[in-house]
Amino acid sequence: MVAEAEDTDGESYAIDCPVLVTERLVLRAPRESDIEQLVVLADNRHVAEMLARMPHPYGEAEARAFLAMTASRRAGIAYALTLAGTETFVGCAGLNTTDRGLELGYWIGEPYWKRGYATEAAHALVDLAFQKTPIQVLHA
Repeated sequence: MVAEAEDTDGESYAIDCPVLVTERLVLRAPRESDIEQLVVLADNRHVAEMLARMPHPYGEAEARAFLAMTASRRAGIAYALTLAGTETFVGCAGLNTTDRGLELGYWIGEPYWKRGYATEAAHALVDLAFQKTPIQVLHA
């Protein structure tokens, strides 16, 4: 899904990375303590096959590179998706800058599929994008 402003020339899509809380999730910046579970969930062929940019196999080196990239915020913002109350890591979501505007992306670990977590996270990120940037339209 790509979010666009009507005129993207010169627009800034910089967004702070606030903690977002939904009914069942806490979206927060990824951190080093997520690495073990990130590797367990991301090193899954079924997850990788659904994503253009997810390497497979996915090991600790890839997880550390991901954390370094998210900390630098070179291409947008990324969130660790955790279950409210337990901090159980279930996946990642974010808003990435593209030549067309902002792109919403996400992945959920296979043990957590079909529970609506991606939809819940996407709603929170769409709200954030519309509140904090000049986008006017979402393209799926």
